[in-house]
Amino acid sequence: MKRFLLLVLVISAVSILLSMSVEEYLNRQVHIEKNHAANNVRLRVSNFGVFGAGNNYPRWPSLEYPPFSGTDYLYHSALWVGAKITRRDTEGNIYYWQNWPPDDENDVIAENSPDFNPGIHTIVVVDTLASVGYEGDYQYYELLPAYWSFEEYYIGDQYWEYYPYDIAVRSILGIPSLSDESFPYDPSGIYDFFMPLDEPGDFPGIETMTSFYYDYSPFTPWGEIRHSYRKYGNSVGQFMRYPLYLSIRQRSFAFAYHDLYDMIFFSYDIYNSSPIDTLYDVAAGFYVDSDVGPQDWDGEARAEDDVSGYYAGEGYEFAYTRDYDGDGGLSPHWIASKIFPQEDQNFACYAWERGDGPNDRRPRRIPPLAGLTTSNEKYWLLTGRNANQDKFDTLRPEDWIPGMEPHYEQTEPHDTRFLYSIYGDMQGYDEPTSFSLNLAPGESITLNGVIFLGDDLDDLKSKSLLAQAFYDSGYDMSIYEGIPFIPFIISAEVSGNNLLVQWVKDEGADTQYIYYKLSSEPDTAWEIIELDIEDDNYVIEELTFYETYDVKVVVVYDTEVLESVTWKVYFRPVSIDDDYLVSSEQNSHLIGNFPNPFNPDTKIVFYLEKPSDVKLQIFNIKGQLVTTLVNQRYESGFHTLVWDSKDYSQKEMPSGIYIYRLITTDLHDTKKMLLLK
Repeated sequence: MKRFLLLVLVISAVSILLSMSVEEYLNRQVHIEKNHAANNVRLRVSNFGVFGAGNNYPRWPSLEYPPFSGTDYLYHSALWVGAKITRRDTEGNIYYWQNWPPDDENDVIAENSPDFNPGIHTIVVVDTLASVGYEGDYQYYELLPAYWSFEEYYIGDQYWEYYPYDIAVRSILGIPSLSDESFPYDPSGIYDFFMPLDEPGDFPGIETMTSFYYDYSPFTPWGEIRHSYRKYGNSVGQFMRYPLYLSIRQRSFAFAYHDLYDMIFFSYDIYNSSPIDTLYDVAAGFYVDSDVGPQDWDGEARAEDDVSGYYAGEGYEFAYTRDYDGDGGLSPHWIASKIFPQEDQNFACYAWERGDGPNDRRPRRIPPLAGLTTSNEKYWLLTGRNANQDKFDTLRPEDWIPGMEPHYEQTEPHDTRFLYSIYGDMQGYDEPTSFSLNLAPGESITLNGVIFLGDDLDDLKSKSLLAQAFYDSGYDMSIYEGIPFIPFIISAEVSGNNLLVQWVKDEGADTQYIYYKLSSEPDTAWEIIELDIEDDNYVIEELTFYETYDVKVVVVYDTEVLESVTWKVYFRPVSIDDDYLVSSEQNSHLIGNFPNPFNPDTKIVFYLEKPSDVKLQIFNIKGQLVTTLVNQRYESGFHTLVWDSKDYSQKEMPSGIYIYRLITTDLHDTKKMLLLK
């Protein structure tokens, strides 16, 4: 294992989490505030079963490549899971078909019914269901965190105690380590797997993002109907909701090696949390809607000229999307997704145009809705069956074998999206074999894969082989001994009148430097300081308060020069207890407040990339509006507002945590502050 040098700050588990900004207390949106920053792929991560920002705020980066290029390659990707499950009543009694074939989906009888006759009622009702992170054609999510806002009514104060921590957690070299060894079960009913431990975790990624979510309410006794309300989005009323009782741990890994710099690996641990039901013929898939294009273009312009394709064969087996004409050179790259299967698992990949997505709005309906062959087109596509040849393009032929043409691409550009999945031999319910993908209660499967970007098909093929080899090695970083490692900055903290910069590096470089300058100055103005090759932190002294600086770390391997992503730092005084960390964001952003904690006044600082309407509001920890500081238009640049700890009526507010929310034309951001009297 390669040795890395990292300055580790010893801080308590609680303080680690409290230093994280919380995107939304008051009206839980999809939590998408975290993005990978360790390599060349700025991928947004959530705890809602999706990657990418979708229509949520802030929109960018969603998947920006390369960083700060202004070009994005992902609208949403999402986990989809399908399976067969026995239908039961709320007491756990199995339903049988009362007649065969049934007249409709309600032609059933429970085994404990006085009219049940085991000699007549012999066919068990088995439903084919799917739970998806994001629906695709509708604004609809089915995989939600434990502390979803609906739970407050049932668990009361516990919701507000743990809700702020139920987020996607970023770990660098295993810090913080999450207490998730017993996931998905928690006899205490707290579901605090996201709480960090004192020692580093054993994560394969140099940078790891972790989140947990469910397709049912983990706080609900089995069989109660509350799970039907655990859905989110503008289209929830159009879907009948039946869970598979899935508990899912999502992790994504970034590596800063040269060969892996354009990749994000991911892993989904999918548990059957039903206490009594086996999930039969499970299928797991990765849904991708790319919408490739510049961030300042509207959605139609980004999406309408994309095409999807697939490349089959050992070591390959990846699906991709590209902009058909490269947007005149503004969107030159191709984005690909690859799943690493287990032995004798099958691949499937289908694409479709916006509005033609698979329908499972009434998954139990008999007969299917008009125009459908099956009531659950999602499960059909997940298991390699084209539900409608007129709607779904078969990117990977269902009968593909080695020797056939490995490459297929859509011939016409349009707003395309695809579903890429793995499944077993589909004999799991009637005649299971060792290749059937069944999950007994408490069992799990893991879906592993990678998202990667390249210049063209040949570049994707080369990177697919690299990704496959690295996965097959068990993410063994020792195989990259001697391979250049791009440094990345993990923090830049104000300390007195100085700026403490910390980064991750390896020990293979020949020389290294830190560069800094005023952001307003040209590249010829960089201050360059040569460092000891062992250094992984440096204090920049005598900077000017209330100025913005650019900072980066540069290493040299023989003649190869590698630079970290440039951080843009707004340098301002802070108190010794202030938990604000300056960030690498160069777009409009909410910087933070000073001092923090405060009494009675605090200054709230934000940056606007361009003129914008601005609303800044203060909420208490329960999400109740305290006051609106401003609701007006501001010019571009840095701005400072003062809150005097009073509400609308000029009443002094008590000590406690408060949330401040900034809404602009292109930004929706929230942070916390602590009033101490």
